[in-house]
Amino acid sequence: MIGAIVGEKIGSDKVLATIVDATFNYWSDRLDAAIVLSSLLSFGFFMTVVAAERWSVRYF
Repeated sequence: MIGAIVGEKIGSDKVLATIVDATFNYWSDRLDAAIVLSSLLSFGFFMTVVAAERWSVRYF
């Protein structure tokens, strides 16, 4: 997820780049919201991979 955030900052001017922009502009409310949302997305993606792994390993 960290790679996605850095790549987003380099390639785009929206979405995940909010974390970096909020840091430099001292927007603590936006920074907190962006960090929480990024953490929730990371956790969701991780749990999706775990579920897919458990499903696929059962059948081997």
